[in-house]
Amino acid sequence: MPALINIRTNIVYVDDVVQGHILAMEKGKVGERYLLGGDNISSSQVLRLVAEMEGRRWTPPTLPGWIAPAVGLAYETMSRVTKQPPLISRDFIRFFSRPCWMDNSKARAELGLSFTLLREGLKKHIDWLRSSGQI
Repeated sequence: MPALINIRTNIVYVDDVVQGHILAMEKGKVGERYLLGGDNISSSQVLRLVAEMEGRRWTPPTLPGWIAPAVGLAYETMSRVTKQPPLISRDFIRFFSRPCWMDNSKARAELGLSFTLLREGLKKHIDWLRSSGQI
């Protein structure tokens, strides 16, 4: 990855989402909504954590927010030439330019849902990527 567009998002381990759906079906109240989000974190924090877990140091250059839409436009323009989907689009930039924090306290309290620790979930995911030959 040549540079990072730092997004603020929520990461949740897939097994926790599955368990959340099961618990919502069993214990949830009709008409209620439960946010099944895990950890609120920035993309740069996640990538630093993964690098640390892999015994590496990685600090990519981070693009300032004002330049990100131009990067999206450049990728969209290149995609018209290459006939391949753009790696990043302006819509992607617009969507991820706003924080996507979630509060899972209601799912914890009413459903009894517990969440996999971020580091543990990332390790499981990395192990799966390795076992499937993707890294």
